[in-house]
Amino acid sequence: MSALRFIRTRMRPAGRNLKRAFTLLEIMIVVGIMGIVLTMGVPLVWKVFHRSAMNKAIWEMQELCRNARARAILQGVQTQLVLHGSGGITIEGGAGSAPAAPAATTGVLSPASPSGDAPTSTHLPEGVAIFKFLVGGVDCMQLESARVRFFPNGTCDDFVMQLVSDHAERVEISLEVTTSLASVERDWGKFRIR
Repeated sequence: MSALRFIRTRMRPAGRNLKRAFTLLEIMIVVGIMGIVLTMGVPLVWKVFHRSAMNKAIWEMQELCRNARARAILQGVQTQLVLHGSGGITIEGGAGSAPAAPAATTGVLSPASPSGDAPTSTHLPEGVAIFKFLVGGVDCMQLESARVRFFPNGTCDDFVMQLVSDHAERVEISLEVTTSLASVERDWGKFRIR
């Protein structure tokens, strides 16, 4: 056995430990690559968590229209989407309807009940305003409030709204009369209101 011990010690270089490890240079290269990849992902993550005011307004309007439509169909009652002159938008009719007063100016959707049901009111975010809107073909810009009716059979009043932002973005949100589904158009050439 002493011969075997002699061979093992002879094969190992003197004073060197043969444990494998990463060098400082290799670790620095990996950390640098990770930093570059994370830096490239920051704009995408920022966009996900910070919606633009226009995108937020579009999402909130679509959500309110979906909620009003669902209430009318599921509860078998007429519901109304009420647009107030102050920029507040509420749903009236059906169980858990919001009061007739416009929503607070926080720009946050308020739930229909404490359990966190679908939203019943909102206020347009800062930097977004209603440019034009028609209900049933009637220009409602000068009215104190306008009502869009959603019926239990899944239909609704003809509704077209144009929103404009501080950044010169303009979109048109309209409801398809026979299905009450909201659609968004960003191409000015395809707008229904001129």
